Amino acid sequence: MRAKVFPFIVLAGLLLTPLILWALYNVDRQTGLIWLFLHQIYYAPLSWLGQPFFRKDSDVGFWVLPLGRLLTGVVYSLLGCLMLKAIRFLRHKP
Repeated sequence: MRAKVFPFIVLAGLLLTPLILWALYNVDRQTGLIWLFLHQIYYAPLSWLGQPFFRKDSDVGFWVLPLGRLLTGVVYSLLGCLMLKAIRFLRHKP
């Protein structure tokens, strides 16, 4: 049972990470820069796409626009589903 649930926990973690980091950034203003940094790392793999997904900024590197959040969620969901399929394929006993 635990082996079947673990991939879904990883997928949920990938998708909920930006929400958690955004909430920590807004609640904890003293160390907000740390949360912003982790938030930027989450979106960095797709930040090269630029407008209309991300807006370049000299102070923080880039700002994530709403379409960028949507695109990143879709990409990470697809990667998570691919991971689940790969795990099922590797565990399949002939």
